[in-house]
Amino acid sequence: MPPTKPPLHQATASTPGDSFLTQVTVPGHEFISDVPLALGGQDAAPSPMALLTAALAACTTMTVRSYSSRKEWPLETVSAAVEHLAKSADQSEHFALSLTLQGDLTPEQADALEAIAHKCPVHKVLSGGIEVQIARV
Repeated sequence: MPPTKPPLHQATASTPGDSFLTQVTVPGHEFISDVPLALGGQDAAPSPMALLTAALAACTTMTVRSYSSRKEWPLETVSAAVEHLAKSADQSEHFALSLTLQGDLTPEQADALEAIAHKCPVHKVLSGGIEVQIARV
C-alpha cells in the first residue's frame, strides 16, 4: 500500500457547554471563534464565515505580493476588501473582492496582478468543487 500524503493543513475546534464560543487550534496558534448575538452567540470573536472571508482577503494580498516580488515590480501596497453577500434562491454563495494596488505600476503590470489575484489558493478552493468527508469517532 502506498504511503499516504500528510495533510496540508490541520485544525481542531472545541465548543464546550451551551455556548457557541469555540476554541480553535492550528499548529502553532490558538484563537477563538463565535457567532453574532442574533444567532445565539456572544459575538466575542469572528464567526467562521468572517474568518473565511478574511482568509480570502489575506490570501489574495499575499498571492499578489508574492508574484510582484518575484517580478521585482514596484508594488508598494496591495489591499483586498472582501464582502460575503447573502445568497438568494437562484444564486450560490457570493464573495465580492475589491483589489487596491498602490505603486508605480504600468497598466500591464496592474492587469497581470489582478489576474494573479484569481489564482490565490483560497480563491481556487472556493471556486472549485469541494469535498468534505466527515467521520464520527
